[in-house]
Amino acid sequence: MTRHEINEDHSFFITNNRDQKHWKTRKIVGIKLVHQDRPISFYTCHLGWWHDEEESYKFQVESLLSQAAKDESAILMRDFNSFARVRNEGYDFLTGNGLYYTYELASR
Repeated sequence: MTRHEINEDHSFFITNNRDQKHWKTRKIVGIKLVHQDRPISFYTCHLGWWHDEEESYKFQVESLLSQAAKDESAILMRDFNSFARVRNEGYDFLTGNGLYYTYELASR
C-alpha cells in the first residue's frame, strides 16, 4: 500500500522453473513511484537457499539484478534466505554485487 501514485509495476521470474504450483518457483513483483522528483522501485523478493542445486541461488540473484531498475534507487525487500553471519554464501554474494543491507546502514 502506498499514498503515492504508482507509475509502473514489475513482475518477473528469477528461477528457471515457471510452474507457479512448484514450491521452488520464484517470482518477483514490484512497483515504481516518484518521490521528491526521484523514481524509486520497490521489489518484494523470496529467494531460495544457497545450496539448492536445482534452482541456483546465484542464478536467482543474477536474474533479479539483471531485471531490477538500474540508474535509480531500488529497494529489495523480504526474504533472501541468507544468514549475514555465514561467510562466502548468500549475504556475501548479495553485498558483493553492490547491494546494501539497510539494517547495517541504520546502525551506523
